[in-house]
Amino acid sequence: MGSSAKNREPGSGLLIKNRSLFLAAVSASLFLLASCSSMLIQDVKPPPGFIPTWQIPPVDNSTVNIAPLLPPDPAEGNVVYEANCASCHGFTGMGDGQKAGNLPSLPPPIGSLQYSRYFSPSTWFHVVTIGRIDRLMPGFAKSLSDRQRWDVTAYLMSMEESYVQLDDGRTAYTETCQRCHGKDANSGPAPDLTNPLMLKRSLDDVIDIISEGYGSMPAVGQGLSGERQLNTALYLRSLQFAEPGSDSPRADELPQTSTPEDVSALDGDLSKNMISGRVINGSGVDLPAGLPVDLLVYDAENLKFTDRRAILKDGSFVFENIPGGSGEVYLLTTTYADIVYSSDALHSNQINDFTNQIITVYETDTDISLIKAERMHIFFEFPSTETIRVIQMYILSNPTNKLITSPAAGEPVIRYQLPTGASNLQFQGGSLGERFVKTPDGFGDIQGIPPGTGTQVLFSFDLGYKSDLPFYLQLPVTVETINAMLPAGNVSIKSSRLQILGEKDIQGTSWNVYISDRMESGTPLDLLVSGKPVISDMIMDDWDTNLAVGVISLAVVLMIVAMLIHQNVASRKKMAYVENVARMSDSDREAILDAIIALDDQYHAGQIPHNAYIERRNELKTRIGGDTCEQ
Repeated sequence: MGSSAKNREPGSGLLIKNRSLFLAAVSASLFLLASCSSMLIQDVKPPPGFIPTWQIPPVDNSTVNIAPLLPPDPAEGNVVYEANCASCHGFTGMGDGQKAGNLPSLPPPIGSLQYSRYFSPSTWFHVVTIGRIDRLMPGFAKSLSDRQRWDVTAYLMSMEESYVQLDDGRTAYTETCQRCHGKDANSGPAPDLTNPLMLKRSLDDVIDIISEGYGSMPAVGQGLSGERQLNTALYLRSLQFAEPGSDSPRADELPQTSTPEDVSALDGDLSKNMISGRVINGSGVDLPAGLPVDLLVYDAENLKFTDRRAILKDGSFVFENIPGGSGEVYLLTTTYADIVYSSDALHSNQINDFTNQIITVYETDTDISLIKAERMHIFFEFPSTETIRVIQMYILSNPTNKLITSPAAGEPVIRYQLPTGASNLQFQGGSLGERFVKTPDGFGDIQGIPPGTGTQVLFSFDLGYKSDLPFYLQLPVTVETINAMLPAGNVSIKSSRLQILGEKDIQGTSWNVYISDRMESGTPLDLLVSGKPVISDMIMDDWDTNLAVGVISLAVVLMIVAMLIHQNVASRKKMAYVENVARMSDSDREAILDAIIALDDQYHAGQIPHNAYIERRNELKTRIGGDTCEQ
């Protein structure tokens, strides 16, 4: 990625000429459908030479603010959490909700301070906004307001803190920090610790600053115990949130700014409008002073106007006196550590999106072993009786807060092996010689992998076929689950790595569906495709007409397949659970009984809501085969 983006073909990656590759591309919508929300795909032509920094789940930038309008309220967030999150995450946030067992992997223990301390509020706000498609968590950008998402984030970050910890943290602050930062942490000669930019820091980030110093700040908390350092960080974080019982106005009580509903009322004159936004470092590192941001304005196929602004201390920037006209396309870019990052392309009729554009940059890491694939999809089809087409899609996950890149510029980040004899190689989002480069046994992708899940690598190739075909390749990364689909009929797959879920009739077409367990990086995937294929006569001649229909149809197909897979996973989890109870040792039972006693103590001390107490106690007693409590 990086400077190579300058040589990309205009619009490359948006038009998929291969029907099979198109169908597999649509499968990216599979996990976005977990919330049963509809999707709209717009065919918007980008400016010449435009390339997104990487493929990530779409985000409505107008709702992703690093700083909330008002201090987030944990009490209001509790209400939002119980209504939208507790069914999966559980009332105590320990991943034990009533629907958790139906998920491919249990939700993480977000209610545990030992887990949440590693994440910043802004990171979790982002997750609440866009969701986690790898874990079937929907995004709440449309169903919850900006304020509600910040409120629930504040509640999540406060779930396991206590008043005792906050009081101790306040005392430690008074003793070690107040002299420079002031009584309220915002009135001394040192930086304002109530600045919303603190929402970008995790508890561990704050502890590092307290214990090791930062810039000209000495290590004032070096002499504090680890517990007191944590309590101080909790207290400082609490300053970002509304105090219990505060009567700050709700977002819907604030005056709203209006924008013209009919953009044509502006007569195409954008000269009085502006584009504003912010550059943020997703790795939590301060940005260099004066980092330049470029505005590129395209008119049809030509670059019409350029301008440059340096970011302010908070990373913000503003472009004023934007050239008027209709049909223009606007693009914001910045170069950080020799890598070009860009915003989404804005069109002149998207007036409402001209404010609060976000460009996220990252520090880099070259440890490729950190990357895994949450899902790998393989589709097989037969364009002719003598050709089999293979479509592969990897949904990659980067668990760090850095961009994973290759050690040397132009070298592949991940190398993908192709079977011997593969031909007609096609890609979604690039081509050989640009984003993708040839390797001795396949190809490599030079595009970096950003934090989070959602980076997709999609490609197809053809192989010669007679009556059977041995298929072999080594996995480039660890894969949690492989999902293979083959048109039902006379052709089948045999593999020690895959198990068949059966023949399923989906939208009038019969499919054989196969899945695998987790497979480590470098593990060979070998299978045998055999039988006489039935050639499909389904042809999409008119892309513009059939694009939306194809998206909706395949989304339904893959959602049904997802349900089948999840039912299978849930069934296997239930069997494992029964086996686990049967072989539970006396020490295990004693540990659960101790947990029940501790839960009772917390409940009687008023630390746990009644409903959460009943649910958690029933779950613990069920694990040892006891009767549940009903009241």
